[in-house]
Amino acid sequence: MSLQTLTRNCFQSGLPPRKWLNACKLFLKNNELMGENQVTLSNSVLCLYPSYPGDPDLTEYLKQAIQDQMIDLPVFVSTFLKAARSPDFRNAATLDTLCRVALDAHYLNGIPPLGSVIDFNVSINDHLDILTDALNLVAIAHSLPLTHFHQLTRSAEELATLVLVCVGDVKQLTASTARSQVMNAHDLVIHCADALTNEFKTLLDQWIFNLHGMLNDNEKAMEELMHSAQAATGKGDMLGQSSEMDIVRLRGLDRFGAGSGMDPVALLAAMYRWTSWSPTVFYRQLLHACISCMAEESGKSILVWKAFFVGRLPVILTSFEKEVSAEGVAIDWKSAMHAAAVYLKQLASVTSCDVHLAGHDLPNDSSPTAIPSSILRDFVQEAAVNGLLDKSTALSIDHHLTNEPSTPLRVEVRDSGGDVEAYMTAKLENIDLADLELW
Repeated sequence: MSLQTLTRNCFQSGLPPRKWLNACKLFLKNNELMGENQVTLSNSVLCLYPSYPGDPDLTEYLKQAIQDQMIDLPVFVSTFLKAARSPDFRNAATLDTLCRVALDAHYLNGIPPLGSVIDFNVSINDHLDILTDALNLVAIAHSLPLTHFHQLTRSAEELATLVLVCVGDVKQLTASTARSQVMNAHDLVIHCADALTNEFKTLLDQWIFNLHGMLNDNEKAMEELMHSAQAATGKGDMLGQSSEMDIVRLRGLDRFGAGSGMDPVALLAAMYRWTSWSPTVFYRQLLHACISCMAEESGKSILVWKAFFVGRLPVILTSFEKEVSAEGVAIDWKSAMHAAAVYLKQLASVTSCDVHLAGHDLPNDSSPTAIPSSILRDFVQEAAVNGLLDKSTALSIDHHLTNEPSTPLRVEVRDSGGDVEAYMTAKLENIDLADLELW
């Protein structure tokens, strides 16, 4: 006789939870269940749920086993989430009941999630397998019909949150594992976008962002990314010695540099499709990368970055949004840009950029009563001018925004009374070679 048969017989005979556990101990001839025995004991109860959906007596069996430490909570969580993948478990009462068993046990023991829901000694790969099952449970929860008696979607998201916050350093992941996790999380965001709670959706976005940050630190992953972009855009060599692209430093007015036209748009569109980032994560990653590179510059080169970030990037992104929107998919890019700009406000590197840029202000550009310049304010104002943000949204990000032109060049063009082309032609005809040292 197996442990599964013993549990079935005890349950069908109406045996109380305590007597069932004593029978299991006697069967195993061991007062403490360890390792595989705990997994077997947990599964012996779980396998009965398809025949007895949401049965309260089965639930009491599990509660008693966890309370008496016959089944460790991490063991129950992993076995439950794995069992929940089966179509036989597609029952809201069953899934919600089992989620509550895990959640209630966790909150009662007063231990942090790592050590309570997830075992301290679990390997990163096993942990990610549990996370995959947890995200799958959230997707299942949102696919089942709503019921007034159970809050499965809330319980599933709550349990998945506890599993996700326990994930440690993602730098030890392989590139393939990280990409797999990105796909799982992104699929959930795409298919359940309107149903997920804001808190859980934000957590998923941060998880995707962290994984992509790890991938971007991996030279091999970046090379694969650029090769994919090359194939998608149909361009020539983008990585070798004949490459004309310096996308990181943006030096030189070449094909993919700061002065190019639609080529950067095609490259960004290819990267967006390849990474499968949500719009919020894509813009947040892009703006964060620009600010990080700018913060590394303290000399005159930082002015080149400012010119690109404030003057060029909004124009490129306007064309990028039109390119992606032409595919017929409705995307709220303004909300994504708003979220990315709000995220930038939290970065210390933005303050560092403002400090470095302040050292290059012209003497007549400042006064004791003037509001200190801000790279983020300048970008937000240009984003609003180019339609990337609504004016009201831009003001909510920085209330110091005005209707005045956002860059010195725009001010000079306005004061000249002409258009940009005529003004720039006149400036270039009289330029001094010494002024070109910056380039």
